[in-house]
Amino acid sequence: MATYYIDYNAADNSANGTNTSTPWKVHPYMQGWDGTYVHAGGDHFIFKGGVTWPSTCFGMTLNLGGVSAADPDYYGVDAAWYSGASWSRPIFSNSGTSSTTQITFNGDFITVDNIEFTGFYWDAADSGMVISLYLASTAAYITIQNCYFHGWTHAVDASDIYKIIRSDNWPVNDWSQYHYVTDCICNGSDSTGGGDSGCFWYGGGIMTGCTISYCSNGFLACGELAKAIGNDISNIVLGFDATNHPNALEDIAVSGEMHVIGNKIHDLELNCVVYFFGGTTAGADFYIYNNIFWNCAGLPAIEIEGRNADIGKIHILNNTVDATEGTGYCVGVPGGDSATVDELIIQNNHFIATGGADIDTTGLTLTSYTEDHNLLHTSAEATAAGYTSANEYQPTAADSPTVNTGTTQTEFADDILSVARPQGAAWDIGAYEYGSSATPWVMIYG
Repeated sequence: MATYYIDYNAADNSANGTNTSTPWKVHPYMQGWDGTYVHAGGDHFIFKGGVTWPSTCFGMTLNLGGVSAADPDYYGVDAAWYSGASWSRPIFSNSGTSSTTQITFNGDFITVDNIEFTGFYWDAADSGMVISLYLASTAAYITIQNCYFHGWTHAVDASDIYKIIRSDNWPVNDWSQYHYVTDCICNGSDSTGGGDSGCFWYGGGIMTGCTISYCSNGFLACGELAKAIGNDISNIVLGFDATNHPNALEDIAVSGEMHVIGNKIHDLELNCVVYFFGGTTAGADFYIYNNIFWNCAGLPAIEIEGRNADIGKIHILNNTVDATEGTGYCVGVPGGDSATVDELIIQNNHFIATGGADIDTTGLTLTSYTEDHNLLHTSAEATAAGYTSANEYQPTAADSPTVNTGTTQTEFADDILSVARPQGAAWDIGAYEYGSSATPWVMIYG
């Protein structure tokens, strides 16, 4: 393997690219490459910080990859090499004129790190899906980390078909082949309509530590296995396209597992978490714990949408849900929907709702149902006890009503801040465990 340096301000691709004094102008898989390169697994490609590669460089197709998860091909940065007064991300831009997919991944073991993606444009001539990063069905073990996505635009007569990341490799019951999207920022506030379009990630995989805001969809998990861990998802808006409904998190798989753990989901115009169980394969399982939901308008914060299918397990544990801005239900079923659920467990949740209505299971046939150790507050009661959006509903004292009033769980052993449970005589209710200093999320890749 070798390390190569790339600077669009370089004269051409005739240099060897092996140091910062002799960089290439474009990557060998970019449009316009006319140099010499032979791939070796584990090669590193360093893009100069603060430099922009315009739409004429795209798309890139990565047919080859690294050696292993520990030795991937790396497309990223060296924080000591940049243009300008200080380091900033290298920019891959579609220049506001192109719907060309910027990177297509066909190989395995590839990491993209600290790249800024912007300038994507589409109009009515585009159909199907338009995509910035396409993780094709042949690809596995792809990691997208520390990247920044923003500044997309569309024509007024377009449809909302933009998927910033799409992944098509959905191995059944094999977490090891899955893709990771971690510590990325997606912010469409500088996009058309202030973020009236765009889905951050469509497909199966593991999303951790991302901040997603001002788009019409967050994470639409349509693989067999998916996890959303420690993300902040906000300002998901009603888009410009009336045929497309918004969701912060939606699972449209028909089998497998979805884990929603330790996320902050807030300030939404419509759905919060929607589970789509349509299809012919039954038995999808869903584990929802240590999350915080607030300012979620429209449907119930956690929505069980069966579409007349059979669902496996749904475990809703130790969440904090303020549903006073929506229907008033914290957990609910859309009107007219029905499903059979093999096992529904709702425990240790702090529900803040209007009218004393926190859970609505109308339309569900429940083979096994456990609902206990949940705390229901009105908005006034929660505020009086110190639980507000300003402090993200944390307990403020050792005698707060969520402290030491829960029941022991076996599926996890900490809270949203990685504080071990319990800290006192019993588990706390809600996303927080009172009584210990917090440590940040740590994601272990395996």
